Amino acid sequence: MTEAEQTPSDTIKIVEEIRTDEAGRRIKVTRKIRLRLVSSQVCPEVARRHTWRKFGDAISDGPGPNISSTIVGEPVFLKLSMNRDHDREPVKTAVVEAKNITCRYCQGGHWSAKCPYKSTFAEEVAAADSPKDEAAKLKYIPPSQRRAIEAGLDPSAAPSHRDNPNTIRISNLSEVCTDADIRDLVSRIVTPARVYVVKDQRTMLCRGSAFVSFVLLEDAHRVISVLNGRPYGNLILHVEMAKPQAP
Repeated sequence: MTEAEQTPSDTIKIVEEIRTDEAGRRIKVTRKIRLRLVSSQVCPEVARRHTWRKFGDAISDGPGPNISSTIVGEPVFLKLSMNRDHDREPVKTAVVEAKNITCRYCQGGHWSAKCPYKSTFAEEVAAADSPKDEAAKLKYIPPSQRRAIEAGLDPSAAPSHRDNPNTIRISNLSEVCTDADIRDLVSRIVTPARVYVVKDQRTMLCRGSAFVSFVLLEDAHRVISVLNGRPYGNLILHVEMAKPQAP
């Protein structure tokens, strides 16, 4: 038995059913279903497509999409532009202003590669950047010594962690090891004075070795006797006295 009640905004459908439970008793079940009409505006092509008859595996499906045979995708909005460089020009300008970029040729606020006067000032800039001494032009200077040379200091006089006679070298380390891990490992035996883990300049991961300096030489020998040949993680440590750097 089915009845319907009209309301100002929607329709309430009353469905009454007679069921029989396991004990053989008859039970009356009453359900109220609210039917609401939702209207939306679509383009004529979409409305015409809704009138098409379904086919294939969905020929017996009712109106609307069936989740077992239909996949409803998200709406995609496509914005076409005729001039890509014009749209990206404000972004380039903002990047130049944020980084305070200055052309090395004309000192303008643009990239040096885009300078319109590049051919005019190229020879002057090349002459200013070239070293005055011909011997200095042919000599390679390591990046670690360039700052000391610019400051007028002797790069060979700079102290190094491997020049300390109380320094040990721990090798066969995992790439995930950090300074804190090595300091925590050595501190269980002797408190170190300095810990340096050799890292890759590109990935900033451990390259498999570390240098640890101590105040006393006896502390270095004690750490070597305890840690050498011991497992650490999934590797076996190799600990020895660090060799001084070659001059």
